[in-house]
Amino acid sequence: SVTTKNTRITYSFPYLLMLVVLFVATMLSSTLVMLDKKSRAYFRNFTIPVSNLFLIFMTYITTLLILIIQVAIIMCVAKFGLDVPALNNIGISALIILAGISVFSLIGIVIGNLFSTFESITMTTIAIGSIFIFLSNLILPLETLSPEIQQIARYNPYVITSEAIRRVMLFNTGIEMLVNDFLVLGIYCAIATILIIIINRVYSSKFFTRTRS
Repeated sequence: SVTTKNTRITYSFPYLLMLVVLFVATMLSSTLVMLDKKSRAYFRNFTIPVSNLFLIFMTYITTLLILIIQVAIIMCVAKFGLDVPALNNIGISALIILAGISVFSLIGIVIGNLFSTFESITMTTIAIGSIFIFLSNLILPLETLSPEIQQIARYNPYVITSEAIRRVMLFNTGIEMLVNDFLVLGIYCAIATILIIIINRVYSSKFFTRTRS
């Protein structure tokens, strides 16, 4: 048959999946950073012989593990409850999802390091997530936007990950066709990591200057 009863949910599933990853990863990672900054043990983290980058890395690992469990549950429910081909090419799909989790988690860590209140990080993550969503096929087809906006939207990490998963699940796209997507996501991860390092060094120097004064 040309169409099936599950066509709509099958087509929308990659976007809904990455929508969960987008908001949970950014909110969770930024909240974990903020909880650490508000903790009474925050000063001790500066004095122990452990790099601050190690603590940030553990925040990323915590977010990654939680998201992996959630995504696994969603994939199983979609496969066996909604009859969505969520487990097609599961290896390549897993790599894309891991790349998406990494990008959004690092963005959340950047937000958590930039701001000093829970309200500010909540508003910022919602704002950034909304921008990613509106510049994607989830609300309006990208073809309806102006050519300039389309070019910008093509580098939207939410669009990159959701479109890549859709192609893998529905059209069995090989990993050789996704090299550019992984390259762009890797660049985003590198930029976010550099920003995290810079922000932490600046904040650490200000913290010790304020402490001595």
